[in-house]
Amino acid sequence: MIIPKISVNAPITWESPVNRILDDLKNGVSHYGGTALPGERGNIFITGHSSNFWWDPGKFKQVFVLLDKLTEGDRIYLSYENQPYVYKVITKKIVKPTQIEVLDPTDQSIISLMTCTPVGTTINRLIVQAVQIYPPTIKKNSTRSVLPDSLPAVR
Repeated sequence: MIIPKISVNAPITWESPVNRILDDLKNGVSHYGGTALPGERGNIFITGHSSNFWWDPGKFKQVFVLLDKLTEGDRIYLSYENQPYVYKVITKKIVKPTQIEVLDPTDQSIISLMTCTPVGTTINRLIVQAVQIYPPTIKKNSTRSVLPDSLPAVR
């Protein structure tokens, strides 16, 4: 995943089960298993740290620390199965950990990026959503569904 505006260049662990997300974040950002994948109509849900304990291993402890700086129109780039995808930011919002509707499937191909906010806490979640603009067509509908009790604390 590359987000030029905030200097993010991080690998994505695809299909992370909820109980592995925190471990997978040591190696980059994590795709929430069960949500859509690039090329599918639906909600591709990806999470990353805004901050984490200094003693924890991994070099991606602050990968999403500047996520709140993204604004409408900013670009997000990723590659999946050797296909490039480009997304344009359309919205950002702060939600409570219990507001799991941010994981809901959508009628279009969007990517939702999540991190904890305010930085250094697990009080709320910042959600940035972007719509797929390249490639211009979507291959198929996602058949995935996720029903967690709450959004994971990624700090």
